[in-house]
Amino acid sequence: MTSDGETEVFDLTTEPDHNFFAGGFLVHNCVPAVQASLLRVVHKRIMGLLKLPVAVKVVAAANPPEEAAGGWEQAAAFGNRWTHLVTTYTDIADPSDWLRWFLHSESAADNIPVIDEQRWANEYENVKAVVATFIRRNPAALTERHSVYEGRFPLAFASRRSWESLARLHASCRILGREDEVETFARGTIGPAYATQYSTFTRMVDLPDPEMLLANPTMATPDLRRPDRDYATVLAVCAAATHGLKKDAEVDRKVMDRYVAAWKVIDRLMEAGKELVAVGANDYLVAKRPRGGLLHPEVRSVTAKLTPVLRGAGLNAAA
Repeated sequence: MTSDGETEVFDLTTEPDHNFFAGGFLVHNCVPAVQASLLRVVHKRIMGLLKLPVAVKVVAAANPPEEAAGGWEQAAAFGNRWTHLVTTYTDIADPSDWLRWFLHSESAADNIPVIDEQRWANEYENVKAVVATFIRRNPAALTERHSVYEGRFPLAFASRRSWESLARLHASCRILGREDEVETFARGTIGPAYATQYSTFTRMVDLPDPEMLLANPTMATPDLRRPDRDYATVLAVCAAATHGLKKDAEVDRKVMDRYVAAWKVIDRLMEAGKELVAVGANDYLVAKRPRGGLLHPEVRSVTAKLTPVLRGAGLNAAA
C-alpha cells in the first residue's frame, strides 16, 4: 500500500444538532451516536432554537440493517415515533414517477391532498372511539413487550404513542376515502401483530354517523349482541357533541341542543348497560359540560338513571 497524497474532505455533521437544511429538506446524518438529536426533531419538532412550522413534514428513508454498509438497528424509542412503510424493488420498477421528476421537475409533494381541518378533527374523534373500543376489548394490544418486537423489521410495535399515531392516520384515510390503506398504515405504526386484527375490527364496527344521531337521537338503537359497537357509538356521539367545549362555558342554543341530544342518545343506548354508556357521559358530557347543561330538565332525567354509576365522577356535586 502506497500513499496517494493528501486531499481535502468534508464532514457533513453539523453542530450542535447534526441537522441542517439542504434544498428545502431537513437533513440529518442519523448514525447511532446522533439518533437522539433527531429524536427531538421528530417528537418535539424543534431543531436547535427553531420550532418547525406545522406545514413542515418529517420524512425519513433508510435501508434495512442487513443491506446497509455498517447498518444498525433503530433504537426502540426512535422507531416508535415513525410509521414504517416498506418499499420493495417491485414497488419501484415503474420509472414513471422518476421520469416526471427528471424531465419535468414534477414532485410527488405537489400532489399531496389538502385536508379540511374541521372535518379531520370531527373524524379523529370518531376514530378515537373505535380505537378505544378495540383496546377495551383487547387490553393486551395497548403495549407490546420488548421481547416480542426485538429484532422486528420494520421496527413498528404497539404502544400508547403508536396507537395515537395510527388514530390520526386512520382519520386521514377516512377523510380521503382510502380506508383500504388503514391496514398498511397499521402494520407500519403498531406492527403486524395487531394490524390485521384492528383493520378487521374497524370493518365490523361500522359505526353510525354521530351527526345523524345528534340530529335525530331516536335513531340510536342498542345492539345487545354488539355492546362494543354501542360503546364506540356513545364515545363518538359524546365527542362530537362536546368538540371544542370547555367546562362551564357559555354556549348558544345550537350547541346546547347538541349537548342535550347526546344525553338522549345515551338514554336510548342505556339498555346495553349503564356502565357502558357511563364512560362517555363521564369523560365527555360531565367533564366538558356547558354552563347549565347538567341542570337541563331532559339531561337531569337521564342522569337520575345513572346516578349510582356516576356518583364517583362527582356528578352530584357538579350539578
